[in-house]
Amino acid sequence: MNRFNNTLTAAVLLASGLAVSAPVTLAQESAPATSLQELLSRVSQGRTTDNKANDQRVREFTNAKANQQRLLDEAKAAVVREERLSEQEGDHYNELIFEMACKLIGSQLGIDEDHHSFQEACDSLLAAIAHLDRKASSCMNHHPVHTPM
Repeated sequence: MNRFNNTLTAAVLLASGLAVSAPVTLAQESAPATSLQELLSRVSQGRTTDNKANDQRVREFTNAKANQQRLLDEAKAAVVREERLSEQEGDHYNELIFEMACKLIGSQLGIDEDHHSFQEACDSLLAAIAHLDRKASSCMNHHPVHTPM
């Protein structure tokens, strides 16, 4: 039993010695200052080193923040571009539908495309489409469509 206690004690001492050996080694490497001037010099060097490290961290943070802002700006610009493209495609689609509807109405009424009545019918149809488009936009703004996930 005595041998077990000696082995246990040796293991505990060895483990505690390893745990404190690194700080002791560092303390031995930087021996105590022998004068106030040397102490002031060490403090000054430490401050300079800390300031350089802090400045580097600030630069890295600032760069990361600028990069995030750039990515956000690019994403916003992409959204604007896509919205414009969508509007242009929607306008083109509406023009095609309008043109086809006018021709259909004209043929159903037996009116030539160059005839004054045909232009009046097309203007009326255009006004109706614009009214429906405004109503649809108003409904979408007040009652957005929610898609289930």
